[in-house]
Parts: sequence; structure tokens; C-alpha cells
Amino acid sequence: MFILGNMNFSCFLRGNYRITAPLHGVIPAFGEETMVCIIPVSPHTGALHDPEPVPSRLMTIARKLKFAAFYLYLKLLRARRRGQVLGPREQHWYAQQRAAQGEQADLDAPEARSVRNAFWIRGRFADGELQLNALVVSRQLKFGNAILQLTNAIQLAQQLGVHKIYHRGFDFLSNRAQVGTITLLKGAPEHENYLASSFFPNALLNNICRSPEPRYQIARQLAPWLTLQHGRTASGDTRRHLYIHLRAGDVFEKSTPHPLYGQPPLSFYTLILRMERWEKVVLVFENRRNPVIDALMAFLISERIPVEIQSRDLDTDAARLLEAENIVIGRGTFVYPMLCISDNVRRVFCFESDGAEEWGLNQSGIQFIRVVDQTGKYRDSVLRRWLNNAEQRALMLNYSEDNLAVRA
Repeated sequence: MFILGNMNFSCFLRGNYRITAPLHGVIPAFGEETMVCIIPVSPHTGALHDPEPVPSRLMTIARKLKFAAFYLYLKLLRARRRGQVLGPREQHWYAQQRAAQGEQADLDAPEARSVRNAFWIRGRFADGELQLNALVVSRQLKFGNAILQLTNAIQLAQQLGVHKIYHRGFDFLSNRAQVGTITLLKGAPEHENYLASSFFPNALLNNICRSPEPRYQIARQLAPWLTLQHGRTASGDTRRHLYIHLRAGDVFEKSTPHPLYGQPPLSFYTLILRMERWEKVVLVFENRRNPVIDALMAFLISERIPVEIQSRDLDTDAARLLEAENIVIGRGTFVYPMLCISDNVRRVFCFESDGAEEWGLNQSGIQFIRVVDQTGKYRDSVLRRWLNNAEQRALMLNYSEDNLAVRA
């Protein structure tokens, strides 16, 4: 057992070890610094073995402990934040940045009191100079939201002249990546002055970014470091193929899902299928919890449209979407990074809103075709407050095509 700040940690290792301090590794905890080292001891006498050289396995364990403790520290900071979101140091830094832009820092505004916009500045600063050397992405979100986090962090790093961004690691991203002069690293800062935030998104930090590089361009620079097959092209001519991504998963599993993630009705998809003579349809989905999926498959069979199912894992599902020239998307962030890095997509069919401006895709040359709810009934009943209840799921299946219109 050892103590980190005011937190107790149990450490279970195979063999006989003694955890001592101070010797190796700095772990910040609530403003303190604790030095930790793990040293093997004799199982009989308890005497220290010669620590030179320290076994590499123990060094790896020490690094992992330090890594885990650092991100746990950031998580606890977020959980402890109440009332005033920014501490004195963060308020001072934010006021400096806004003053440099000729703006006032309104610390009483609602956005300055939302924990979503919290950030923390840590390090050793001399004479009040809050010079940052690194940024830290404190949370680990899923693919689409994670790309939002990373691109937000890169935009801020570009604004501040910071050249390192640390993160907890993402399954789809190399542990070391390079975007221009900025290095993204799986790890934790050592002896560096850093700003930590979830970057998902942070309205206060966004205020500091003036004329940021478009997200579309940043995502394309990230592409070589993604594990996805971003350069994939389908064999054969796919101009008459339609790829449809249907959002399923958590928004249909939770009793209290995200209220803004209601999905399009069946009629949205059938309307697009009737617009042209498609030679083949590829359906991509995580699981079959979206009630539209089975109904859409039945429609395709009845219309004798060849259909292929793609539902496996992130890498293979993404690879199929990256083949697409014509793609239909639901509501959510998953597909947008694929649109950014794809070399093939020409047309995107979307329901109500297209997200093109947020992702900078209005500069990509991709044509967005919107289908809108003319009556507003579906928008009000499903999209504005998604509850995943029986009435909403029934409306997804029964809403008429006559209520929809195409906006090019």
C-alpha cells in the first residue's frame, strides 16, 4: 500500500518488492509531488537486492503505475470541480489570452461555470509567466468523438505554439503521431508545464482559437497515423453502389440515451433508394438494435436490390465505408472522420443537418444532399428529445415518405 497525495493505492506484484520514496518518477496529485520506486527485496530477510540494474519489467510496472495515476488524478480533478470551474491560475491564464486578443474574459458567463469547459494548468512557473510546453487530452472517448477531441487539441496547440499533445491512447491511433510541428504521444508529461482538458469540446478554449485550421485538413494530416485503411479503394466500379451507415449501439440500448441522437426514419432510406437505380447496397452497422435495420433489409429484398451486410469491428467497418462514393449517414460523429480522410466519397445523403461546417467539409468538394422533415413532426417527436421509447421507435418505422423533401 502506498499513499498518493490524499489517495491510497494498493499495488499487487508477483514476487517480493518494497515501494520506497524518494527515488524514481514524479506523480502529481492534488498539487503535491510524490516520488515512487519499486525495488525487489529478499523473500527471507527483507533486505534490499542490489537495485543496479533495475529489472526492465519493474521499470515498465513503474511507468504504468505513473501513467495510470496521472490520468486518474485528472479524472478526480474533474469530479471534484464544483461551482467555479476555473481555479485562480486558469482564470489568470484565460484572462491573459483573451486580453491578447483585445477581448474581456467574462468569468461569470454560463460557459465559464460549466464543468464541460473545465481545464487545468499545472507545472512550475516563474514570475507569473504561464508558458505552456504541452497539452493533455484527459478523457478517452470513442472514435468519432475522439477525433473531435484530438483535432480540437491540435487547433489550440497551433494557436499557442505548443508542440506536444499527450493522451491516454486510442485503439485506432499510433502511440506516436505527427501533425505538422505537433507530436501526439500516448503518455504523461514529465517536468513540463501543461494544460489538460477533455477538449470535447471546450467553449472557453475555442474562444482562444482564432481562425483555426479546418478540422477536415487536420484529420487528413492525422490519416497516416490511423490504423484504419484510409487509402482503401473498392475493386470494380462503385459509382452505382450505395453505402448506408445506420447508427445502432448505445443509443438503442440505454434507458436514458443521449437526447440529441435520435436517428432517421425508415422512409429517409427508402426515399433515397427510390431516387436512382442502385446496382448494389452495402449496409454498415454495429448491431441490429436500430429497428430500421431489419425493415430496411426487408425493403431491399422486396425491391430485388442486391444487398451486402458489413458488421464486424471498427477497422473493417471503416474500411468498407472508405470505399464509398455514395454514402448515407445517420446522426452522430462516427462517419465524419471517414468523410474527412476518404479519397473516394463524392456524395453524402443526410437527414436534417449535415455537419459539414463543423468538420470543415464545406471545403472538401463533397456534395451534401439533405433530406428534411417538411411537417416538423418527426423532428419534434424524435430528434429534439430522443428517449428510445416505444412511440418513437414506432414512428421511425411508420413515418411517411410524403412528409420528407430533398434539398440539394
